[in-house]
Amino acid sequence: MGALSWPHNSKLLVTGASGFIGRAVVAQALAAGVQVRATIRNRPLDLPAVEQVPVRIEDYTGFDSMFRGVTHVIHAAGLAHVFGNGQGRTAPFTAVNETGSIHVARAAVAAGVQHFVLVSSVAVYGPLSPMPCDENTPCRPSGP
Repeated sequence: MGALSWPHNSKLLVTGASGFIGRAVVAQALAAGVQVRATIRNRPLDLPAVEQVPVRIEDYTGFDSMFRGVTHVIHAAGLAHVFGNGQGRTAPFTAVNETGSIHVARAAVAAGVQHFVLVSSVAVYGPLSPMPCDENTPCRPSGP
């Protein structure tokens, strides 16, 4: 992977920064000298150079401080690995992955964020989609 190029005087918000992908995004951004604010749900990051904001994106609370001064967003927050299809098991996925993502995107627009990247999963294409997939491949998710 090449070096990350970043505009001067910009600030990156990474949602889901304590997760698998979000943690890697934060590390790459810091290595490139990017100013990072990170949302965390359960586990604080062991990175003193990162401003950390505890947020539950499905609740749409704490968003004013979350977006203050932010120019770019990488939205990597989400739940993964549901086992079973009962409503009790899928409801948290709908709340965080669907409703929470809508909240983050709307707040980013309202805050005037310049760039927004949504990190998703290949699961949105369904189990029988042809590979490789790209942004033109129809979504056919089979679960949350």
